[in-house]
Amino acid sequence: MPLTGDIRLEKPRVVICDKEEALASLPRIVRTAGYESTSVQTILVKPNICGMHHPELRLLRAVIEFLKPSCKELVIGETESTMHSPNEMFERLGIDRLVKELGVSLMDLSRDQERKVEIPSPHVLKSLSLPRTVLECDRIINVPGVGTHSGTVLTCALKNLFGLIPERHKYSRLHPLGISEVLADLSKVVSPNLTVVDWGAKVVVGIDPLAVDVVVARGLLMDPRDVRHLLLTARDRGLDLNHFEVSVIRV
Repeated sequence: MPLTGDIRLEKPRVVICDKEEALASLPRIVRTAGYESTSVQTILVKPNICGMHHPELRLLRAVIEFLKPSCKELVIGETESTMHSPNEMFERLGIDRLVKELGVSLMDLSRDQERKVEIPSPHVLKSLSLPRTVLECDRIINVPGVGTHSGTVLTCALKNLFGLIPERHKYSRLHPLGISEVLADLSKVVSPNLTVVDWGAKVVVGIDPLAVDVVVARGLLMDPRDVRHLLLTARDRGLDLNHFEVSVIRV
């Protein structure tokens, strides 16, 4: 189960590269970021599909082609949002055709069986129901886009995980509780093993989603401390964003 608490690098590595370089050499780039590609049963890939910032189809293809040899089952998963259903967006973005070509699966995680997870020392959520696939897969690969957001300031790695909550009206139910607090609670029980960010002409890769978000925030000339869900997530991990060092590797 890909939960937080797994071993992280003391000084996490985040790789920034030109997108064309990433498309040509993704295996080398993810290894540079510290990801180890060992054989597992199931990998869940979570792109931003029902949100506003979709990863380019070419990058999603490169991610799938890299991961497929290391697992018996690869699933592209997303939950519905107030505006969109996963199946509608899979078709609109051409992902349904891509997975048929590559021989992997699509899943509307809103239709998956749910399991309740207790959240330790919660900010606002004592427990959360999540899709069984999210909790039982061997690895989660996060593929967000980058954008600004009225509620969270930054949308990237940690914000994309909000799309794992299997509720159509999660925005209206959970945002009033404090979306930053909700994201910090979510990050206590689910953490991706690898994040591959589509940032326009660039790609950002890392195994620590907090480190990835900090690097992207700084690249957007934001103070990460002003992005509340980053601040809360760091504090929950006993980290101080004033002194959070990331090894940024430019390829």
